[in-house]
Amino acid sequence: MQKVIKMSSELVLIDREVLLAELQHAFDAKTAEVLLRVLDKVAAQVRDTGVTREDFRELKQIVAELVSAQARTEEQVRELVKAQARTEEQVRELAEAQARTEEHVT
Repeated sequence: MQKVIKMSSELVLIDREVLLAELQHAFDAKTAEVLLRVLDKVAAQVRDTGVTREDFRELKQIVAELVSAQARTEEQVRELVKAQARTEEQVRELAEAQARTEEHVT
């Protein structure tokens, strides 16, 4: 069973000794040490970026909220298009009525 360490940055890393033992099963000791140092550097870079699982969860929630807001906006635009069409029809009818009125007056 692997031992897991939770670091302050929320990054979860496998215990170095466990990882080294696993690397030594596949590589000679020197190569395993080099690979472990490389993995340490990668883990440090990931940790230093400051992006955590919680950050991704929050981002997913924000994106979901934006999708919902976009859907509401699209529905409102559809309603505005319908209202605009009704307004244009009413203006057309008024123009026709105005033309008939002018025809009767002259």
